[in-house]
Amino acid sequence: MNRILVAHTPLGKALWAVALNGKEEMSQVYKLEVKFKSERPDLDCQAMIGERCVIELEADRRIVRHIAGQMINFAATGRDGRHWCYEAT
Repeated sequence: MNRILVAHTPLGKALWAVALNGKEEMSQVYKLEVKFKSERPDLDCQAMIGERCVIELEADRRIVRHIAGQMINFAATGRDGRHWCYEAT
C-alpha cells in the first residue's frame, strides 16, 4: 500500500505516521506535530527526544516533499484498538 504520509525514525517499521499538523511561515522555524501508531506498547519515549525524523508527504500524486527535523517531545497518548498511539513535536 502506498501511503501519503511516511515517517522515517530510528524505530523503523515499529512506528508509522498517521497524522501531521504544522505551521510554516517565511523566515520562521517550522513546528510540526506528528501522530504515530505502533503495535508496541513499550517504546522508550525519552530515548526518542533529540532523534531525527524525516517526513515524506505526498503533495499530489507526483510530488513528494521531504521534511527533516529533530523531535523535541515524544509521548505515549493512549490506545486505539490494538495499536498504541504516540505523538511527537
